[in-house]
Amino acid sequence: MSAAADRRRAVRLTLRLGVVMLARGAHAHEVETAMRNVLRGFGLPAAEAVITQATVSVSDISPDDAETTTAIQAVRDWQPDFSQLTATAALVEAIRDGRTDLDTAEAELDRILTGKHQYPRWLRFAAPALLSFAVTIMFHGSLGDAATTLAIGLAIQPALEWIQRSELPHFFQVVFGVSATALIVVLLVKAGLPIGGSLVLTGSLLRFLPGAELVSGMHDLIAGAYMSGVVRLAEVILLGTAIAGSASLILTLGENLDVQLRITAAGAVDWPAVVIVAAGAVAVAFNACRFGVPARTLFSVVVLGALAVVIAQGFTPLFDDLSRNARTLLAAVLIGALGTYLAHRRRAPAAIWTVPAILPLLPAPATLLPLLAETEAARQALQGQALETAFVIGVGVASGSIIVATYQRSRERWLEPVVDAVSDGMSRYVVQPAQRQVRRWRRTSEPHGEHETGRGSSRRRRGRAG
Repeated sequence: MSAAADRRRAVRLTLRLGVVMLARGAHAHEVETAMRNVLRGFGLPAAEAVITQATVSVSDISPDDAETTTAIQAVRDWQPDFSQLTATAALVEAIRDGRTDLDTAEAELDRILTGKHQYPRWLRFAAPALLSFAVTIMFHGSLGDAATTLAIGLAIQPALEWIQRSELPHFFQVVFGVSATALIVVLLVKAGLPIGGSLVLTGSLLRFLPGAELVSGMHDLIAGAYMSGVVRLAEVILLGTAIAGSASLILTLGENLDVQLRITAAGAVDWPAVVIVAAGAVAVAFNACRFGVPARTLFSVVVLGALAVVIAQGFTPLFDDLSRNARTLLAAVLIGALGTYLAHRRRAPAAIWTVPAILPLLPAPATLLPLLAETEAARQALQGQALETAFVIGVGVASGSIIVATYQRSRERWLEPVVDAVSDGMSRYVVQPAQRQVRRWRRTSEPHGEHETGRGSSRRRRGRAG
């Protein structure tokens, strides 16, 4: 195969890798960096990779005959799957380090896209409902409230999966899920079931909040990927409106049936702090399973989520006196910083840690459902609270992530070469001369010691003879 054909294959493979990473939940600037690493790994350092809105572009100009190869593909299906994302990131690392060739890389990408899912089918089916169960406990709901939330989640999941497999956009999946959930809660309360209907509704709706889109959009916006960030944040607004409109419509219907429900995150059960933290950790674990987080990183994600609950809920004296938004900001920065640090250690995208772990920080659904307010003044107050809380979460996670990523890059570029130079100098001018001196001392002392030993032995022999 000619060199020009290999260059075109490298461009196509780079494009496919970028599309997969973006569609599976990586941040835009991470994808651009990964694609450039792939191009350099294949010997195309002058080629360029750019993400604009939801479009991935790769262009290469051959230095010999100025032949240009440009490939463009739109990303229309944004379905986070962190198992595929992790495997794709590992393939990028292998290409960058020269540990795989073009043929092997193409075959490996095909294997990743057709491989089995990280978790069994039953767990992926039940994970959203189990997430809602744990969230209801975290909001101080009773076991009966949590069990009802679990049953509602399992009941609507088959229809949600059918819609997901269809050609309908994610918008309609959210509209159906919220409408069906709210309708079931209204009917259960109307039937006289002894549950806290408002809290059951809250726990059931949290799974639909666009947390992943919020983190990714704000991260891209702060990192300078403005088009991608604006598109993601526009999706947050669209999905938030879908949630608000659907829930408002069904709850208005419930009022006609004499069922009064309001979104609340304050249940009647005073659970101990350890139960609240454990419930938040369990919710993060099932949220991670829903996103396909690899099993080997699941524990670190859960611990990160538990730390976020401890800080956000003010369960430590150090943060107890801070306002709720201040605690949320600190918890978000912690998630962004530690998540990026772990991602750097594991050589994986930071979203694998940051996206699942923010679940306990998501604002109470009332702040994202201002249409449910009873008065215009309350509606405007909720809108301001929603924007403020969403901004705090997004900026906190993005800032922590970017600060740590910048430090890691600076360390690799400046600090590590200085440390290596100092280490080499110490080895050359201190350690090695000392070692040579020790060897010379041993060479000069060993014969003398043998001579002294011989004379001592002769004296002893003469003494015994005398």
